Amino acid sequence: MDHDTLVELAGDAGLDRERTRSVLASDAYADAVRRDLDRAARLGIDGVPTLVIDERRVMSAMESPEVLAKVLTQALERKSPRG
Repeated sequence: MDHDTLVELAGDAGLDRERTRSVLASDAYADAVRRDLDRAARLGIDGVPTLVIDERRVMSAMESPEVLAKVLTQALERKSPRG
């Protein structure tokens, strides 16, 4: 997608068009993007949307609400102190 299209979409979403144009013309977020790409590669993420839970659970965010609820419940149970 070209920068003009991205600027237009950003403006339509309520973002400042000139700030968007400025960011796109710079490498202001290049390091953060590289870190995100490295993390995604480590976790085996090759598509979006993807959910990462506890830095170890990777799954498509397109799962049914029931599957998502089950996975989140299991993650919370692992985090809860056992008495």
